[in-house]
Amino acid sequence: MGNKMIEKIQIRYFRAHKKIDIEFSPFVNSIIGRNAAGKSTIIRAIRWVVKNKPSGNSVINWDSKKAAVRIIFNKDKITRTRSKTINSYKLNGKEYKAFGNDVPEDIKKAFNLSDINFQGQHEAPFWFCESAGEVSRQLNSIVNLQVIDDTLSNISSGIRKAKTNIEIITDRLKDAEDDRTKLTFVKEMDKELSHIEFIQKVKQGNAVKCSVLSDLLKSVRLYVYKRDSSLNRVLHSKKALAIGLQARQIADRAESLSKLIKQGRSLQRIVSNKPPSLNEIEILWMDHYQTITQKNSLKALVSQAEIGKELLCQKSNELDSKQKEFKKIQKNTCPLCGAKIKE
Repeated sequence: MGNKMIEKIQIRYFRAHKKIDIEFSPFVNSIIGRNAAGKSTIIRAIRWVVKNKPSGNSVINWDSKKAAVRIIFNKDKITRTRSKTINSYKLNGKEYKAFGNDVPEDIKKAFNLSDINFQGQHEAPFWFCESAGEVSRQLNSIVNLQVIDDTLSNISSGIRKAKTNIEIITDRLKDAEDDRTKLTFVKEMDKELSHIEFIQKVKQGNAVKCSVLSDLLKSVRLYVYKRDSSLNRVLHSKKALAIGLQARQIADRAESLSKLIKQGRSLQRIVSNKPPSLNEIEILWMDHYQTITQKNSLKALVSQAEIGKELLCQKSNELDSKQKEFKKIQKNTCPLCGAKIKE
């Protein structure tokens, strides 16, 4: 039990002992008594608590229905109770049940004992009558020599693997040194690559500038097209104005002719009572109707001409603003050849 020493044992109705309390000294303890006094029963009670052996109700005293053994060591109290209806352990007040024929893990850890810690009354002295192999096996179970062997084996395996890795790494390092010697030209290539990247950046900048100039040229072509369209509209407007003037002159003539016709009619009525001929009037009426139709057409053309004139003024203003903007962007320099442009 390591540094743990059994301080006290309390036995209640366990085999021959109905009630007995034993306190142990911290040193070697001897239990002395006559034959069949229950000396071995004390050892069996301790084994019964530690190993849960024997199982069943055979350990209960014939004068009782249950048996109980309490072991006190250091500050721990472990109580084992057995009856027909009760089968439990208690560790410092905590109860354990339904563990079958085994021992609860907390109880095992608290005791830290095995069969090697118990020796019967009629058994041979510990290890003296055992074979060398059995002694080695039991010693190995105590100090766990297998762990040492496994550890040494793992260390040897690790050393071998480390040596192998060192050899592999050494070979790789040598190959790397050779590769570095072979790749001395990479520095020159890196310089050339940097120069090429610089040229590529300059090329990209020039491409951007060309794109901007191309957009400006498209805008200029669009403005020129709009200017030409405006000039065509101005020409059509001038023609419409000329036609309108002619129509106005014709209307004035028609109006004066109508006045003359009225005067002629009145005079003709005075001169002759005969009804005047309607042929000439019908002809004049047809001419008058055509004149009115031409007048209405000329009015429509005049209104269109005025709208075209307003649109011409608007486009002329836009053309002037775009030309000023183009001159600011151009700065008296041709965007294609870079030569200065004379005003």
